[in-house]
Amino acid sequence: MSRRDGNGTLLDSFDLGIVDLQVRYKEAIANESEIAEVMSLAIALKRTELEKKLYFDFGGKVLGGVFKGMNYLPTSRGSLLMPKLLGTYEQEMASVLVDKAKNVESFLDIGCAEGYYVAGIAAKYPRVKSIGVDIDFNSTVLTSILCKINDVEGATFVTQDLACSLNELSGNVLVLVDVDGDEIETIKGISSFLEGTSKVGSLSLVIETDFKPDGASNAGDIRSSLVESGFKIEDTIIQNISCRFTPITAEMSFWDRCICGFERMRSEQAWIIANYDRGGTC
Repeated sequence: MSRRDGNGTLLDSFDLGIVDLQVRYKEAIANESEIAEVMSLAIALKRTELEKKLYFDFGGKVLGGVFKGMNYLPTSRGSLLMPKLLGTYEQEMASVLVDKAKNVESFLDIGCAEGYYVAGIAAKYPRVKSIGVDIDFNSTVLTSILCKINDVEGATFVTQDLACSLNELSGNVLVLVDVDGDEIETIKGISSFLEGTSKVGSLSLVIETDFKPDGASNAGDIRSSLVESGFKIEDTIIQNISCRFTPITAEMSFWDRCICGFERMRSEQAWIIANYDRGGTC
């Protein structure tokens, strides 16, 4: 199974990452850096070593969760690889997303990174057209590779153009939004598209909240924008720390389990679920 990008073998990323972290860790100690920086590098180094072991021990498979058995890449963009390999990644939201995907014809992941959800939904529900969009070119390349190694290329569409991705939607639609601060503009764009198309029946939206420059959550702003744009809010999913641990790591030391379970810096992370209301019929 080939896992390559334009710059060589993706599998090299483990060893490259380990060497880089070893150098930075030694430099931090030599420079008498703050203990927080030294510990952060030590944890990142240990996590990368554990990721490499898990990846090769189990043939690059996702080991649990909603996409258990999916072939995966030895790299992750914008998030940690370990939770994806373990299947604990965004577990609170992922289970809801997969359940909603049962009843749609189209799924769109806006900010798809390397394609965890694009390939996962396509593999789980072959009849669903699974679409990924990301402004980062390397992310779209990796998404295409992930779809290829899971034999779901025919059921997927990957692009850097949001308008192009929206135009691929039809029937009942599920959209996941993870855009790191551009949530409001994305909501407006989706609403504008819906007002101008008859191809889409219903649309369920799962949008990840983010943080303002002052550190406060933008969840309130997102809710207001959703209502103003014609959406009805269905629910809010709050991050649950218990979802970060899995029986897969039960035989590890407590220290290693904690490293494997680390996913996000902020405990206020949440996902807002909303449905588009076409004149009160949604």
